[in-house]
Amino acid sequence: MAPLFIRGTVEFGVITQSAMAFVGPIDARGDEARVAYEGLTLLAAGNAHVLVRELSATIPRGTRVLITGSNEVAKAALFRATAGLWENGRGRIVRPGGDDIQFLPERPYLPPGTLREGLVRMGRADVEHERIVAVLRELDLDGAVERAGGPDVERDWDDTLPLGE
Repeated sequence: MAPLFIRGTVEFGVITQSAMAFVGPIDARGDEARVAYEGLTLLAAGNAHVLVRELSATIPRGTRVLITGSNEVAKAALFRATAGLWENGRGRIVRPGGDDIQFLPERPYLPPGTLREGLVRMGRADVEHERIVAVLRELDLDGAVERAGGPDVERDWDDTLPLGE
């Protein structure tokens, strides 16, 4: 590609596209017992910028993991690659298939209304007030909920509770 670029026959972007063609696809394998990354390198969409380099890690079934870091694009790429929605890169991802893996967003969604309605499944009016208060206390949320007026006050709870709570 270099001679073609020097002659002006192709643009610089064609060089990176050509390089990506020889990088190789991400190999996805199924395993019900774990999620694993084996030499995983993820590249930014549309160019060869490395987002994640040679990641190797194993997460046993039943383990909850929170991915943190300052590079939002890299976190999103890792999330999407794990779900099978990101193909730019190389290496191997091992994961359960179908309904055996769950992904949760960083920011939970609570619908507008009372906190009780958001926490208790539809049709389950039999959950006692004391049980809801006990769970909120266990989660160290009782103070924040009381400051907001209690679990039976209608609010936009997504805006009322800070992300950490």
